[in-house]
Amino acid sequence: MLKDLLSPEVQLKKYWKRQRPKLKDDLSAMMDDLFLQAADQCEENPFELILILSKQKGQAIATVYNRQKSALISMDAGQLLQSKFLEHLDMVPTALKNIILEKLEGQDIASNIVEALKGKRILIHYDKNEAFVFVEVTKQGKKIIDINTFLDNFEF
Repeated sequence: MLKDLLSPEVQLKKYWKRQRPKLKDDLSAMMDDLFLQAADQCEENPFELILILSKQKGQAIATVYNRQKSALISMDAGQLLQSKFLEHLDMVPTALKNIILEKLEGQDIASNIVEALKGKRILIHYDKNEAFVFVEVTKQGKKIIDINTFLDNFEF
């Protein structure tokens, strides 16, 4: 039993759980910046914009749209999320970092994000309380998901 508690996988899961609040804060700050950048560039109200994260031509693309459904800005979200992941990895204790790198075995994180978007899109917008709402859109329909479910889509 003690051996199980000390296993690298268990330690990694515990560490991931402890890091989630920081990851959520970073993700929210990135999205705030993206919404504000689009609003400033296009003279729009950021609270009326919507971000759609989808797989396009083998990339995870984030596009911000206005009420008229015009694309304001697009970016490679896979590369951005990959750089954030690697930034967080630099803060991980060495023992866990080695376990993570071993588990990844040279995988391209951006490609994993693209694969997680297969068959779905994620719509993100502000609610009336200025908090982000995540909506998963699939062929079966739409459903609101929380940020933890959103982050779980991108486990490696």
